[in-house]
Amino acid sequence: MSIGSLDDVRPGDIMICGQNAAPAKILVYLGQLLMGQQVRIGRFAAGHAAVVTPGKKLVEAMPNGARERDLRLSDWSPGTIFFRLPEDYDGQHLDAATVAQAMVRTPYSIASYVYIALFLAGFQPKWLANRIDRRRPGTQFTLPSGRLSSNDLPVEEICSVLAEQAWSLSGKKVVHGTHPQVVTPGMLTQQLWEREGIIRFGAGIL
Repeated sequence: MSIGSLDDVRPGDIMICGQNAAPAKILVYLGQLLMGQQVRIGRFAAGHAAVVTPGKKLVEAMPNGARERDLRLSDWSPGTIFFRLPEDYDGQHLDAATVAQAMVRTPYSIASYVYIALFLAGFQPKWLANRIDRRRPGTQFTLPSGRLSSNDLPVEEICSVLAEQAWSLSGKKVVHGTHPQVVTPGMLTQQLWEREGIIRFGAGIL
């Protein structure tokens, strides 16, 4: 399989790149460094994640609500890596892309990062776990494959949670050893990088 440009990406691929938005940038990189989850490979640094959707677009988290935008030439750069997950059933990549689209307009705040950082630092009361994993009741829906999404949609989500949930709600176990929605960009990158069967590609690797 040859994956050499943006023309070769497909819906469901996860894009991970650097974080540019302040003050999230400070929280993400400092927090990941303190927790041993910082990932740097050449010019690549894991700080932001998004999910490719049909029509050469992608969905990414934003403070005022996740958005769907066109893929840009700058998305194929030495600071960007794509991950293609193996499917558990035919068409799962389209289901994951559809879940990502369903999460458009879902917001996050600085508090979202703080909650996750506290949890990963060892402060793990049940109320905090429930706070992080809040869901919108009645938002399960039928996926393109005909399957029902595995849970309701999140109330809020940072970028790495959006990418993880897009696949998790289509039935794929993406990140191991963590609580639901407790996922950082570094954690996501580390686990996808090491897992057998995942295809890694992009200018950050080439």
